[in-house]
Amino acid sequence: MAERTYSIGQLARLSGVSARRLRFYADEGLLPSARTESGYRLFCDADLVRIDLIKHLRNADVPLNDIREVLARRSSIKDVLIFRLNEIETLIASQRRVALALRAALRSPEPTNDDLRRILTMLNLSQTERLDVIARFFDKVADNLNVDPGWKDWMVDMSAPDLPDEPTAEQIDAWIELQAMLNDQNFLQLMRQHAKDAQTRPMNKAIFDEVQKDLLQRAGDAMAADIEPTSDVGRVVGEDFLKGWARAHGGEADADFYARMKRTYVEYKPASRRYWQLISILGGMRKKRFESARQETASPELETMKKRWLWVDAAMKSRLLG
Repeated sequence: MAERTYSIGQLARLSGVSARRLRFYADEGLLPSARTESGYRLFCDADLVRIDLIKHLRNADVPLNDIREVLARRSSIKDVLIFRLNEIETLIASQRRVALALRAALRSPEPTNDDLRRILTMLNLSQTERLDVIARFFDKVADNLNVDPGWKDWMVDMSAPDLPDEPTAEQIDAWIELQAMLNDQNFLQLMRQHAKDAQTRPMNKAIFDEVQKDLLQRAGDAMAADIEPTSDVGRVVGEDFLKGWARAHGGEADADFYARMKRTYVEYKPASRRYWQLISILGGMRKKRFESARQETASPELETMKKRWLWVDAAMKSRLLG
């Protein structure tokens, strides 16, 4: 039985592809055809199958070069589709990041080019690149200081951002503010001074645990009696904590010690508190570690301890700054 043949017009009607498009595919080598003696193109049933495949691959936005590879059996349809899907998903993610950047910029009454540039830069960073930003900052903090490498690694690890593919507006703002902090020379110097103070004398954990147990019990008693940390009782607790802290670090609560601790509360503490707030918003501080800690300590007990520590902290601040 002779194979059926079709003119380009007939193939166009059967395939639903215009004759002009069929000629283009033929000229590109995707649709080889025979010719009549008069020079007209002739197609067969196999070409109907071929053009159907070309049509669906083009509808999937597969480039002509990739279609050519499939038709020549140098690539499988599956491989080409996987590659194209990855390209499309990457493009979609990129467009979503642009949309997020535009929304973030438009929250400002008068967005500037710098606003948009900072936001786009932030959104285009990978998790690894964000971590590198943090790591480079702590390299500067530790530069030419006798800092325990374990301390620096711990700070970087706890500071590692863990953002979703589409960060919230709060997270975008937090990263931009954090980057400004990391580029601030005053904050760098505060962190260097803190690192230097922290490394001057190692802490005796046994002594500190003893001090902590006593002070948390006294804080609990004071809270139960509705005594404020700014009271005389609170100032005594704050004084005892400072003396215990000095003793745990092998030193004396002398004038130099008090000056250093006051500097910590006046200069370092507010900046440090804001730093860790931003890191928390960015998904840092290793949530799994805290989840593990909560499993080891019953939740109500942990919350009680946190509240008592806040009371002791306020009492110490009252003693230093009062």
